[in-house]
Amino acid sequence: MRSRCGCIFLTLRIAPNAQPDGVRTLPFFLYEDDGSTLKYQHGDYCLTEVTVTGRETLNIDFKVSGERQSTVEEMLIEVASPMKGALFAALEGRQLPRFLTADDFDAAAEGWYYRLTDRVIAVKFRRPVQHNFTLTVSTAHFDLIGMENNGGKDDSAPA
Repeated sequence: MRSRCGCIFLTLRIAPNAQPDGVRTLPFFLYEDDGSTLKYQHGDYCLTEVTVTGRETLNIDFKVSGERQSTVEEMLIEVASPMKGALFAALEGRQLPRFLTADDFDAAAEGWYYRLTDRVIAVKFRRPVQHNFTLTVSTAHFDLIGMENNGGKDDSAPA
């Protein structure tokens, strides 16, 4: 599917609580080729394996095989979270900005937003250049005060 800018984007909706076991592994495969030749038989394809593991901290791993470059340029990952929003979302360890309004999220190139209307943590970003990458979405325990610094100790606060 094409976005407003004409680039190709992918939306994945993940429901981590769909399986009752503690640690989840939910594989998904996205296959891409030119759609018209037999070049895929010689490795001209892109196969992206998406695996989701974790409970309160989800690691969404993207592993690519094949010689073809993916046509996906932008990604929107929607994580069902009926109980609460996220503590943070990080792409390859780099925390993405949090948005408090849908309008700000929609206008941004990357970041995350908790849509209370359908209880989804929406995370968007441009696909990284490297083939394999990880998106982490954490709903680990936090309070509203600790949320701003991800629950870490604020060294400037009096002891």
